[in-house]
Amino acid sequence: MNLVIGFTYVLLVVVACITVYCGVNFIEYSWNVIVSKTPPFVPANSTERAAVVQQINMFYPHAKAVLELGSGYGGLARYIARNTSAHVVGVERMPGAALISWALDKLYRVNSRTVWGNIYQYLENMDGRVDIAVAYMGPNVTPRLATYSNKFDVLISVDFEIPDMSPVRVIDAGNGYTRYAGKQYPHRLYVYEFKK
Repeated sequence: MNLVIGFTYVLLVVVACITVYCGVNFIEYSWNVIVSKTPPFVPANSTERAAVVQQINMFYPHAKAVLELGSGYGGLARYIARNTSAHVVGVERMPGAALISWALDKLYRVNSRTVWGNIYQYLENMDGRVDIAVAYMGPNVTPRLATYSNKFDVLISVDFEIPDMSPVRVIDAGNGYTRYAGKQYPHRLYVYEFKK
């Protein structure tokens, strides 16, 4: 009988955790799409992650500081930290995603940390420059990053380009696309370089 009661308690805890997780995701998704009019969280797939790391290792092997803007659960930030020599800071504005990312940073013990906050405020308050910024933020918000080009030497934008600005490279990052507002954006990396 005690085994049944113990199993029931474990099952209730698991159901409660799943319910809280789903509730937080629903709130954050609603906030992004309905209130902020920004893309919902979509993680970079494995091909995109590998393409970002390949660009860093091939063209910027001495990069020591990388920002991942709109880092979500931090998967791309941790992947960059594991596969390059850079220290990575992921900036995420949604508290649930930032908390999960922070916990995963501690669990995996990689050279990565997550900051909860507004991306643009973080950039405005940041002292100095970083070597590389990586962003997977959507077509309406990515162009705004051009105004912060004094904060990073290189911007690698996943799937979304900055209009009226020529990238130094455009890399096909595999089959598929990101869908936003009924439009399909092929998986590509847009690499921009900014002079100091």
